[in-house]
Amino acid sequence: MKKQLFETNAFYENGLVEEQNVDQLKLNVGKVQIEVDNAARQMLISNNMLKFQMGISLSDSIVLSDDIQT
Repeated sequence: MKKQLFETNAFYENGLVEEQNVDQLKLNVGKVQIEVDNAARQMLISNNMLKFQMGISLSDSIVLSDDIQT
């Protein structure tokens, strides 16, 4: 999406697309980045919750060897 934003911005600077298209892409890139950040935080929280429930120190590392399907 960042590549598409870069290309669309170049088109806008050359007068081939409207500013609204660039603004919409900027919003979409921002929304996607927020979702990626939220997913990373949720993984950290879930990992820490699992450690807590197992009575493992939060500073210790664990390796999850199974996936959700298993």
